[in-house]
Amino acid sequence: MFRKLKKYGVVLAFDEVQYLRGPVGSEFAGIITHLYDYSELRIVVTSSEVGLLHDYLGVNDPNAPLYGRYFHEIKLNRFTPEQSGEVLIKGFKQVGISPPEGIIENAVSKLDGIVGWLGILGERRLKEGSRGILWMKS
Repeated sequence: MFRKLKKYGVVLAFDEVQYLRGPVGSEFAGIITHLYDYSELRIVVTSSEVGLLHDYLGVNDPNAPLYGRYFHEIKLNRFTPEQSGEVLIKGFKQVGISPPEGIIENAVSKLDGIVGWLGILGERRLKEGSRGILWMKS
């Protein structure tokens, strides 16, 4: 595992960067630009609102601090019902949890393949036990 990590070096990840607006967001973009230009760090930024992320990164704005820097975009589409069920089953199995009867089918139907919501369900179940999935029972 450490060999794989060594291959990539240090990775800094920032989630939901679309919330970085105003002066703080501009300063932060400058910091990311500096790290991009002068360090060997790998930088990952994520957003659930891709349009706002493009605006923040300045993809089409030559005056933006990050304009012209290489980036690779990964888009996650909704999972199919089969993929959603498989992700939940495997995730629960990996952490040694058996979900209550019907929770997988209920989650698949209610969460509509949205990757983030599927992850939140698993995380809540892991952190909060059975209380973490009560919101799925109705």
